[in-house]
Amino acid sequence: ALGHVREIDVFRENAEKLSRSNSRSAYDMEQLLIVLDKLRGHAYHDAALILDDCKTTVFALEIQSLASKYGQGGMFGDKETLDISAIHFAEKTLDRLHERVLKRGEHFAKMDAEQRHELRIAFKNLRYAVGFLSGLHPMNLRTRTYLNHVSAIQEVLGAQNDAVMAEQFVEANLAGLGDAVHAGAMAVVKAQRVRKSAGERILIRRWHEFKETEIFWA
Repeated sequence: ALGHVREIDVFRENAEKLSRSNSRSAYDMEQLLIVLDKLRGHAYHDAALILDDCKTTVFALEIQSLASKYGQGGMFGDKETLDISAIHFAEKTLDRLHERVLKRGEHFAKMDAEQRHELRIAFKNLRYAVGFLSGLHPMNLRTRTYLNHVSAIQEVLGAQNDAVMAEQFVEANLAGLGDAVHAGAMAVVKAQRVRKSAGERILIRRWHEFKETEIFWA
């Protein structure tokens, strides 16, 4: 449910940007935004119902209980595992996630949209881990450089993925809603295609920059 909410928000944001820069299709964009606002309202309502559902509460309590047991050493009591220092744990985690990114991007130039999506997820996990664990290391130039390169390529990969998802979003949610809505939606898709094509060279450069970046935790 929350994924669908994000899809609508992303498409609406791109539609709104286009409406401000393209007055020739003002009516089409206005009709599109009206439809998107309705879809957004329904999606947020559905998401709220899921979050308020008792099953969601039970699931959250079970996760909390599991975390509590883990924190007390009641579930994973292997001494060797529990004795690992925080820094050693961080290094092992970052090594694993860094290597996963390199492996998934091994044939970067030949990757299709699905493979790039998987690479984007790998970068997302790496970025979260880096943000959480980087505090165990000095925030020096090497650390900042690595953080900046991870953030930069993830941002471009996200924009590329949004461009791919735009067409799927239109087919799944905006078909048969009238000529004006269709015209507005296709204008957004076309703009995203142009953005994706323009971003290709930037993406390749970002990938090579990342591969050449020295890890900060070694």
